[in-house]
Amino acid sequence: MWTTRRSALVLLCTAQFIDVLGAAVVVVARMMRPHTAVLGHLPDADAYRNVERFPEAEQTDGVVVVRFDVSLSYLNAEFMKDRIRHVMDAATHPRALVLDMSGVNDIDSSAVETLTELIDELADRGVVVHLSAGKGPVRDVLTRTAVPDRLAGTHVHIRDAVAAAAPTSRRDRVTGQMSSQPPCDRKATT
Repeated sequence: MWTTRRSALVLLCTAQFIDVLGAAVVVVARMMRPHTAVLGHLPDADAYRNVERFPEAEQTDGVVVVRFDVSLSYLNAEFMKDRIRHVMDAATHPRALVLDMSGVNDIDSSAVETLTELIDELADRGVVVHLSAGKGPVRDVLTRTAVPDRLAGTHVHIRDAVAAAAPTSRRDRVTGQMSSQPPCDRKATT
């Protein structure tokens, strides 16, 4: 009888271990490739939403807004850099990147180092970086680094960051042509 119970106990413990291990793998996989979104402004609201889910969301010419929905760490730092490179390569004449940090609860030193490298890389391409909606703990970590010195600005709201990053006149800085619409009234192209 003890043999039956002991084998059942071993089987139960093994199954629980596999469940815990499987859950850990899923969590790590999600952290390594987190959800990200390119955001646009909803014309009838004071909100920025994922342009893939809200086709009516409008993007400001030359300004790309990206949101990461996870804490940034060594697990996803390279993914963050690669994702932003991909988004910026797909954008038409990008002049500014706004990182919406509202979905980031924490950031570790590896992610800070990667963010610093990314800001410098974008600066070499003529793109400035603004941060918006950073939570207190994230701002505290960034304040102790060189990141704030490399940023074009930090902002409480996305709309403020986009306004600061947008061209100051209707003349397109890249083409020199006059626009027929204000920059924030153009439809998303991404």
